[in-house]
Amino acid sequence: MPGDRLLRLMDIEEFRQTALPLHDEMLSLWEELRGSPENAPPARKDFSLTKVGGKAKYISVTELTPEGRLRLRLSSTLFDETTGVAASGQYFDDIMSPRDAAQLQPLISAAITTPCGLYTDQTVVLASGATFLAKSLYLPCYNEGQPSSVIGTVHADEQGMKYLRGGQQFVISERQLNEAFFIDLGYGLPSL
Repeated sequence: MPGDRLLRLMDIEEFRQTALPLHDEMLSLWEELRGSPENAPPARKDFSLTKVGGKAKYISVTELTPEGRLRLRLSSTLFDETTGVAASGQYFDDIMSPRDAAQLQPLISAAITTPCGLYTDQTVVLASGATFLAKSLYLPCYNEGQPSSVIGTVHADEQGMKYLRGGQQFVISERQLNEAFFIDLGYGLPSL
């Protein structure tokens, strides 16, 4: 798996101790929709607008196609508005550099098929040369009883939020994966 040296395994309680508020709220909602820990992950359709409320603009849905490609079924509106890219419906390897896609695809695919949570910390480099940190949480979802996708939320650091709230579009030229870890949600973890 690319970037193995960056990967760690973490249990859910350890993650909660350091989770950002947005990620903790999404994890709590995911657990509520799942119900009992013995249940399968929640269905993607359970994440309705009434359930996610104001967090909807931060949420994306990534699915694993039968061909093994990752596709953004739904891109976050915040990302689309600030980058000017309508990413919904597009494949990772079509909207990211080959290097970025090669780093993220095996990690997100493992989170879907295991199923487990995935947290990534990335430095985002803009075409202007400016950088900011983006921290993402991906949680597995089922569709018709089968693992199919992850619900993702992204939190940017203060500098990143200035870009996101600035009303100006920006272009991402590169992402550097700083850290990634799988979160045990009760179904096991991928082997590293």
